[in-house]
Amino acid sequence: MLHSLNTPDNGRNNIIKIRDAATGRTFPWGLEYNCPVHEHWNIVHTGMLIPECHQIYVCTDNCLRGVIMTADEMDAADRISSVMPDETEIFDGRLEEITIRGIKDVIRKLPERPRAVQLFPVCMHHFIGCDMRYIFDQVEKAFPEIDFMECFMDPIRQKLTTTPEQRQRFQMMKVLAKENVPADFSSVSILGENLRTRDSDFLEILQQEGFRILQVQDCRTYDEYLAMGRSFLWITKSPLSRYGLERASSLGGRKSLYLPAAVNYDEIDDQLGSLMNLLCEVSGRSRAEAGEKLSVRIREQRALTETAFQEARAVIGDTPIVLDYICEPRPVGFARILLEHHLNVVRILADQVSPEEAADLAALKEMYPDIELMSTCAADSLYERGRFAAPGKVLAVGPKASFFTGSPYFVNAIEADGATGYMGIRHMLRLMCDALREPKNPEIVTGKGLGLPGVWDSQCGEHTKKGTFFLT
Repeated sequence: MLHSLNTPDNGRNNIIKIRDAATGRTFPWGLEYNCPVHEHWNIVHTGMLIPECHQIYVCTDNCLRGVIMTADEMDAADRISSVMPDETEIFDGRLEEITIRGIKDVIRKLPERPRAVQLFPVCMHHFIGCDMRYIFDQVEKAFPEIDFMECFMDPIRQKLTTTPEQRQRFQMMKVLAKENVPADFSSVSILGENLRTRDSDFLEILQQEGFRILQVQDCRTYDEYLAMGRSFLWITKSPLSRYGLERASSLGGRKSLYLPAAVNYDEIDDQLGSLMNLLCEVSGRSRAEAGEKLSVRIREQRALTETAFQEARAVIGDTPIVLDYICEPRPVGFARILLEHHLNVVRILADQVSPEEAADLAALKEMYPDIELMSTCAADSLYERGRFAAPGKVLAVGPKASFFTGSPYFVNAIEADGATGYMGIRHMLRLMCDALREPKNPEIVTGKGLGLPGVWDSQCGEHTKKGTFFLT
């Protein structure tokens, strides 16, 4: 059923057959292309989720342009500040002094003292060899009432060490890891997620078991955010947050679970089994009884999901499908399950294949070796827009898929729209069917930060969504 895309063999290394793909460094490193699709989040968006938290970037004006624009588009320019050393201050040995003095000056001039501050030194602090421990110690001594989060905006290191996103999310969780705070066994916190978790099997199980679910998207004050740290169990779905979850939960003496956005039935079942075993361990409940109840649920969910695939095939038929990694966190696995249910995936857009998807990659190599894998950031991808060759309409699953194919039939979502598991698969199938029924202008994918819940506005008592930042 696969349609040939007739991709020319012209020496470009941004498109390969899945049979030639490997996990990890899937494409060679080199000159990169930053395509104008900005719906996925950056560190500014993520940091804004914490109420009463201020962000300070110590950087030159050229790099600050993007973060300042993001804050302004969010109508949150009052929650971000900058310290901008000049060239002389950078190179004359005074960068530590200027950084400390600038941060102190910013905080003292704010109309209200923030409860927390995310500090972002940048690449130049590494280049100059700044004593970052000294800098953080000095500002913490000056303002002991503020929780400082030691973040970095240094993309130069992100391919060889922890990324700025990973370190920021660890710092956002670390403030929750208070010593000698008793655990609250009535609540569970979902941490490290940009979007509210929804349409999730594990979420529904926890709710049915009577647990309160705490998410940062519900927090109106910093104290409400800190209260999330009292939950006995911390959960994340995001691979960017796993590093922080494991470190911070250990510091706070909390149990944690990493439940990535699985799309393979067996992996979903294993995740739910791990969750149920942990709940039984805490409550003393019989594992045999809980296991039987879970087995019944799994059979029901599989049946519902198979029905959803049948209904989706009736709508989608043989339409060529291109999917991207910012919409579907497990793009290789999601392509596999679509193909196994006779849907026509022809191309996957991903800059690398995560080791978490090794089994799915191996399955695709064996069953569908001619599926194409395309890097969105390789320099040659600059020329890909408009070159996609497939008959008739194309279903693009994700904004980058829409950008490169030019298709108006696209799922305009990031990070699986917050959904996961069997319920998440069905949610995505609904979005795919809706995308074919309701074409959209593909130019909207250049908008930034799709799905931001808004900044809590105490005056109007709601999360505001202002300006052109939000897409509908």
